[in-house]
Amino acid sequence: MKKIYKTIILGSGVGGLSAGKLIKDSIILEKQETIPKNLQNGVHYLHSIPKIKTNIKYKQIRLDECVFNSNDCITQKPNLYDAMLYSYKAIGIIQPTSIFQLGKRNHCFVPQSNDMNDLIDDLAKNCNIEFGEEFKKIDLKEKIINDKYKYNYLLSTISLKTLLQLIGIPFKIEFNSNKIYTYNYKIYTYNYCIKNIKSDWLISIYIARDDFYSYRMSILNNQISVESNKSMEPVMVYKEIKKIFPFLELNEESFKEGKWDTGKVISISVKNRKNILEQLLKHNIIPFGRYGQWDRRLLIDSTIEQANIIANFIKKKISKKELIEKLLNVAK
Repeated sequence: MKKIYKTIILGSGVGGLSAGKLIKDSIILEKQETIPKNLQNGVHYLHSIPKIKTNIKYKQIRLDECVFNSNDCITQKPNLYDAMLYSYKAIGIIQPTSIFQLGKRNHCFVPQSNDMNDLIDDLAKNCNIEFGEEFKKIDLKEKIINDKYKYNYLLSTISLKTLLQLIGIPFKIEFNSNKIYTYNYKIYTYNYCIKNIKSDWLISIYIARDDFYSYRMSILNNQISVESNKSMEPVMVYKEIKKIFPFLELNEESFKEGKWDTGKVISISVKNRKNILEQLLKHNIIPFGRYGQWDRRLLIDSTIEQANIIANFIKKKISKKELIEKLLNVAK
């Protein structure tokens, strides 16, 4: 006997959990056996307080974003050479042009506990989640997943490429000579606990240096996180941190390494994203989030905003045209 739901959501990350919290008669399908608490890798924060009801209490903290350049200087105004070098290092990993946004924000938000995974725990409360459900087959005509779950609306936060393969619809995506080239980089994060730095102050350093493996370092609440697209030994991480911050006292026993594959998310043009949304909506399928829409600009708070937009569409508060327009404009 098939399980019938008005809305089925693929993936239980921040976006999927937000949608599950906002939409009644919904179920979240998660291929892992537990909720993937993926906000412990490095430093995570919010640009704004999410517009979703939770029990989380937030605090506003100072934000300083700077560039460490080839002149051994830390500056908030990168020159053209700094920007081009950083973009060369970061392409395929994060939005390289983010270096031009430095100084536009001087504050951000984190939970009072300093643990962003508390947001995931809170969003998961009262959500209907089916764990260990690997996505194998989507029947578009019957609106059935894995021959088991029947839906009216299907919301997807999984990789757009994976979704397209599951439904088997050929989409023409005009990207790099009509072909999609995925950057199969791995992002490595290296974390140390530190002692002598002010709390509730986020410092993010973009590294425009070709003699550094790391491309960004972030400091927040007794932790420094180093991001790189190359594997680094602890001694190398330590050396690069000390080159920029010689005064920091690192707890070497606290060293932790994390990594993930970026091949599942690339940025495609707004034109292609709109084309895909329009075609999928004909089948009541809505991809969202940075993996679902292949949009690296989407952050935690903007993904939650997309979930709110989709919930309003399902509740018939906005039209299909408004849905597409709002989803595409969230990250602008």
